[in-house]
Amino acid sequence: MQKSNQQTRPKGFYGIVFLLLITSVLITVYWSDFFINGDLNVTKDRSYLDFEKSFPLADGWTALASLLSLVGLLRRKHWGVLFGIITGAGLLMTGMMDVLYNLNMGNYLLLPTNVPMIVELILNLLCLSMGTLLIVYLWRNRMELYVSDS
Repeated sequence: MQKSNQQTRPKGFYGIVFLLLITSVLITVYWSDFFINGDLNVTKDRSYLDFEKSFPLADGWTALASLLSLVGLLRRKHWGVLFGIITGAGLLMTGMMDVLYNLNMGNYLLLPTNVPMIVELILNLLCLSMGTLLIVYLWRNRMELYVSDS
């Protein structure tokens, strides 16, 4: 007997839920380090620190949207898809701004000897890839991801 659409989840669902959880955790860990230790700071340059300090509010919103999406998707609510797409857009914006800043400032030239820059590059790539993946997956599977509220 085949399960109804209300009981099945699209392929990759739990991977997306895990990605949403990791997004929120990584954002929290990054900003905790930035303000407490500064171990991940690429440079101690004033312009770099000022640039980074412009992100916590937007990244906090992205982390919150990620958690809201996770809850909504698990509860099969339509707003889970909405907040997942918001999360993806937030990650893309962060990734694009970071990449452009690092290119303009020549920070990628610090590779491969600057460990924080290696972490920064990985985070840039994660933001761009995870943001794209979330948007595409959630949009393509939007009808299967929630139960109609009507």
